[in-house]
Amino acid sequence: MISPQPPVILYGGVWAQALPALALLARRNLSRPVVIIALVFLGSLTIDMVGRYVAHQYGNNLWLTVVAGGMILVGLMVALADWQVTEVERLTVRIAVIPCVIVYSGLVVFVEDFEHISQYAYPFYLLVVLAVASWTLLRHSYQRPGPPILKTDWFLILGGLALSSATTIVSTPIGAVLAAHQRYDLFVHVWELRAACSTVALLLITAGTLRPPSDAVLRP
Repeated sequence: MISPQPPVILYGGVWAQALPALALLARRNLSRPVVIIALVFLGSLTIDMVGRYVAHQYGNNLWLTVVAGGMILVGLMVALADWQVTEVERLTVRIAVIPCVIVYSGLVVFVEDFEHISQYAYPFYLLVVLAVASWTLLRHSYQRPGPPILKTDWFLILGGLALSSATTIVSTPIGAVLAAHQRYDLFVHVWELRAACSTVALLLITAGTLRPPSDAVLRP
């Protein structure tokens, strides 16, 4: 019996992670935070590809997703630190990387069950990214006047990060509960919605990567 193929939208949510890195080839914005974020998503795509191989060979790739989440967390926090408005805020976010990694590692080692979808470490990493991205978005929004925010790189990229993180925070525990109760029909619908929102978020991030660096970002 041939197993059904995953919905196309699920593939779209995965491969769209390459778009920000491809946008770098246009060389319109090679600022440090933009480059780091694009490379983080390219690394995430690579991890997803390796995860497919691991799942095919060994049947369980959930541990790979959780372990890789720590590296993605560090990369995004380092990038977002560069986008803070004041030196104090930049230093605070950079220092916060250390306790966040310690907490994440503790959840992975002592709490997580690699036989199921992550219910602790992965949501923690997403919550941190959502909080820092939202704070940065609000802080830059108050640094007006300037060009319309829809024409700035930071607004599109931070908005995309916030949308992606928020969607995954909500969908991950729901998916975990549905999988535990073997409601795979509903699980697929939740993952389709997650993939659609992730694709939109990545399109926003890609659009931001194609914008020139904003003055607010270049502020010392």
